[in-house]
Amino acid sequence: MIAGLISKLSSDALVSPAIPGGIYPVLLPQDATFPCATYQVISSTAGYDLHGKAGIEDTRVQIDIWSNTTYAAAQAAQKAIRACLESFTGDLADGTHILDIRVANVTDYYDSGILSFRVQTDYIIQYLS
Repeated sequence: MIAGLISKLSSDALVSPAIPGGIYPVLLPQDATFPCATYQVISSTAGYDLHGKAGIEDTRVQIDIWSNTTYAAAQAAQKAIRACLESFTGDLADGTHILDIRVANVTDYYDSGILSFRVQTDYIIQYLS
């Protein structure tokens, strides 16, 4: 599911120019070009019914946007990613069938260690497993 999700973001006409530095798993590279994004799975739970596992999973994915120029650049990239993902239903390039994507949380930060603005968004992705 993650590979398909990142492929969707990387090929989106609004997302790609908003994060020219790319999308990285978990850690921001030291030589990253800004603005860019990182992602990580926060949690994943299987759905169950009276017969056992129902074949549906909910996965919480956190996507952080990083900008070392302006807060507005981080916000613009977050909005592009949100527009691409929120309420999406259908198939991803890796064959995963998405039932729903919704935003669970948005938080803004400033990281004084790397002098960068950060917009963190948690998405709940429901899909067939």
